[in-house]
Amino acid sequence: MHIKPKKKLGQNFLVDKNVLRRIASACGLERGDRVLEIGAGRGELTALLAETAAEVAAVEIDCDLLPELGRVVSGRDNVRVINSDILKLNIRSVYDSFSPGGERGLKAVGNIPYYIASPILEKLLLEGRGLISDIYLTVQLEYGQRICAQAGSDEYGPLSLFAQYYGDAALLFKIKNSCFYPVPKVDSCFVRLIPRKTLPLEGEAQKTFFRLAAAAFGQRRKMLKNTLKDLIEREELERFLQDKGISAQARGEVLSPADFIELARYSLALRKNPSAA
Repeated sequence: MHIKPKKKLGQNFLVDKNVLRRIASACGLERGDRVLEIGAGRGELTALLAETAAEVAAVEIDCDLLPELGRVVSGRDNVRVINSDILKLNIRSVYDSFSPGGERGLKAVGNIPYYIASPILEKLLLEGRGLISDIYLTVQLEYGQRICAQAGSDEYGPLSLFAQYYGDAALLFKIKNSCFYPVPKVDSCFVRLIPRKTLPLEGEAQKTFFRLAAAAFGQRRKMLKNTLKDLIEREELERFLQDKGISAQARGEVLSPADFIELARYSLALRKNPSAA
């Protein structure tokens, strides 16, 4: 391998061709789909995506990879390479640059470094809202488990709530560390997020949801009646928990995203009309 991965960019090239094909298949591309690929690297996955997709915008920040990437996708008129930092890329501009006919929205696909996984996920779910229909990411296994974690599990926390508030998350399959070059210390996984077309909350209610979530997990060993004391009266919180059949001694990890959504509505209603309880 002539191209040396750059540690400062968190580069671990996925080199297992069977896994690459499995990823391309799992994306469920159809004729007419438009793909935003994040971290195209040397272009192996880019070429596979381009076999089905109508168009692929392959984003790669590393100028040293561009010659190899260009060689691999050479002759494919439906691929264009964008030399840019994904975090600085204007998703709307990329969306508008595709040819008409992509009513389904963009499909975002990428093998992303752990150290910028959260900023990338946030950008795709927030800036890409209404533009991106599907998100498929290769991430470190522990990170993917946190995205998809259910209430009550050790992995469940603020990241789980954020991802599952904005989309439907699923861990599709695990990827052994030996499938990458250089070989990382941990395994990875392939996750799918389907952004919600309509969010469950808006305005102040949404802000309340994230304030409650941040407080509940800020000191996750403490009970909710202590972590949320500045946001909702203890008696009202205990009434809410009792109505849901949850112990008054509960901690944040027992509340599902749906529970936090209900609690946000309840808390906001109490602030607007204390007699509503």
